[in-house]
Amino acid sequence: MLCCALYLLNRIGLAAGIGTVWTRSYLSDFLLIPCALPWLLWVHAWLGWRVKEAVPSVGEVMGHLVVWSIVAEWVGPRLFSHSVADWGDVVAYGSGGVLALCWWGLAPRGRKGDPHHWKLEVATGNRDE
Repeated sequence: MLCCALYLLNRIGLAAGIGTVWTRSYLSDFLLIPCALPWLLWVHAWLGWRVKEAVPSVGEVMGHLVVWSIVAEWVGPRLFSHSVADWGDVVAYGSGGVLALCWWGLAPRGRKGDPHHWKLEVATGNRDE
């Protein structure tokens, strides 16, 4: 939620014409994985493609990083004349993904460190359930 709020603040700042070169060029790309991946994985869980409560894995982050990089930096510029490939965006996607993995790695887990119950403690406030 924090990343989504930061993304929104950045977009409002961009609309107002404020911010640094980095915030105008790369902050939204940096926030792509932390903001979009949880929602996308929720859809995957809804479709039955993954365990609903599982912490995002390195493979899921890397897989989406590769797909989004190809679509946004290779396919997009070939389909849309206003789109520009900037491989610095891929570095920003990857950096945001690494930060997100570190953050998700700190998420509290249920009994026995089971990654499928990582939201249990957050929801109940009790580690013993």
